[in-house]
Amino acid sequence: MPSDAVDATPPLKGGSGEHMAPGVSEDPTHQSPRRHRRWMAAESSTPGELSQDGVIGDAGAANRLRGGDAKLAGTSSDAAGPCDEENGFIQHVSSEDLDDAAAAAADIVEATAAAAAAAAVAAAAVAPTEASGYVPPELLRHGSDLSRIPSQTAEGCINYARWREKYVKEYQGGLYIAYNGKHHEKPPSAVTVSEATGYGLLVSVLQRNRADFDGFLRFWRLFLTEHGLMYWQLLNHDGVIKPNRGSLNSATDGDMDIAFALFLAADAWDEPAYEAEAQAVCKSLLARCHNSQTQLLTLGDWCVPGHPLHDAARPSDFLLSHLTMFLRRDFAHAETWEATLEATVRAVQAQLDQHSTGLMADFVMYNHDLKRFEPVKGKVLERAHDPDYFFNSCRIPWRLSIYYMETRDPRVEPTLRALTAFFEGQDVLYAGYTLAGKSLVRYSHLGFTAPVHCLFKVMKSSHVGRVTDMMTAMGEGTYFGDTIQLLCALQTASLDARPS
Repeated sequence: MPSDAVDATPPLKGGSGEHMAPGVSEDPTHQSPRRHRRWMAAESSTPGELSQDGVIGDAGAANRLRGGDAKLAGTSSDAAGPCDEENGFIQHVSSEDLDDAAAAAADIVEATAAAAAAAAVAAAAVAPTEASGYVPPELLRHGSDLSRIPSQTAEGCINYARWREKYVKEYQGGLYIAYNGKHHEKPPSAVTVSEATGYGLLVSVLQRNRADFDGFLRFWRLFLTEHGLMYWQLLNHDGVIKPNRGSLNSATDGDMDIAFALFLAADAWDEPAYEAEAQAVCKSLLARCHNSQTQLLTLGDWCVPGHPLHDAARPSDFLLSHLTMFLRRDFAHAETWEATLEATVRAVQAQLDQHSTGLMADFVMYNHDLKRFEPVKGKVLERAHDPDYFFNSCRIPWRLSIYYMETRDPRVEPTLRALTAFFEGQDVLYAGYTLAGKSLVRYSHLGFTAPVHCLFKVMKSSHVGRVTDMMTAMGEGTYFGDTIQLLCALQTASLDARPS
């Protein structure tokens, strides 16, 4: 579980989210078959500038920050670790803390204003996407002065330069994301996972930074299983990175992100080799991680028929944008991908049928009698919170809203509206809930807050500015929260370039 939890921000008022969310372009040479065709939008996916709505920038906002009701009990779940400053948790918030936070917010606004002015001057020379976390690749060359690049954007989001500086490391001519900087993950020698590699590829292709993309790709090629999927966890053995011998298998979400990023790269740089590699990963996913009875992808290549978790699924792996891409581009297996997409949409709908909040469990299991996926009972893989909305499912508002932004698929809209209504009703966005909506902890985390911000932008919630304020006050986290926040910003950047 990620360990970059930070203090729960006080409930803040104000902000606006008047944004439309049409979608991304469809390659006319790869039309989606049958009924999916009507949901594919035809607008450009080029990143655009993010709005500055909701930035803490005036005296009223500072007063709101000082006067907010800081609802902190200083407790955490057994899985989250002790509630102390070393782990990034704050037990109590004093008036001095809130004054400091308000002052920091004012500093952020000043830096943001300066960055906006600089961006306006350079608009003719660089892509107008810096507000989303984008940084032109030429500014990232060896020896570049990064001090002139603000570390936060107008939406309180870490930008690419700062993210790269914190997490991207070199190894044998490739690049990887160091996900375990504080050594809270087990074992302490773990340095990265396939999930992080997928995120790195996605971020770099969305940045249109081919040098970094190829660096992540070179690292990925070093650590493929015999089935063509990536080892899920890699360890540092005296300076040599090797797969975890106790877990020589894959994790489906990482491989899905990797294939999806390769397809995006094939389009971005007109490179057929990327397309071929993406199709090879798709073929391996179907061969090693597909349940022919449920039609869903399993948790990894280790969930073979007969395994107790063969019929389990992780809702954060319900990556409908990816499945739609695989359906359109992995031509040899289009029929299977269509069945998988349809079954996954039904699984999303089934969760709302069972819990009106729209919240989904970290893990679900297929009930063959009722023919639906249901939340698991107790711990099945990671922790006691496997049946709850926790550190896996926190990504669902982001992933599902991006799919809706791209496709306008009406079948997922009720779930998104339920999630929007639930989170709009929360004064503080906590890092974990039961499916009935009861908070499990008393701290916030960027891995939970950023996906809700993404959801609010796509669904045009009037609360988007309030969550912007929350993220600005929270500042930077560590790998999990910062990376998700950056991906959310990059993937929704095009919303702000379009009229409502």
